[in-house]
Amino acid sequence: MAKCPNKNTAEYIALLEVYKTDLITTNVINSWQESTDSEAIPTVVEAALYVKDRKALNNLKQKEFGQALLNNLSREKIIHN
Repeated sequence: MAKCPNKNTAEYIALLEVYKTDLITTNVINSWQESTDSEAIPTVVEAALYVKDRKALNNLKQKEFGQALLNNLSREKIIHN
């Protein structure tokens, strides 16, 4: 469920300075709140750690997908080493 954080709070303004747009800032806040099951607005440090962790997880998922794809193609003898 989408929530609209109060854009007049000091926390929101600090995050807006880092992420530059309302769309990205709101997305980071909503994602962080959903992952922590909280309604608080994250600090700049908490948000940065969350974004960093999400990027690392996404990269790991891409690597796992790529490896699985190569394994499947090799198993089906479409490609070989």
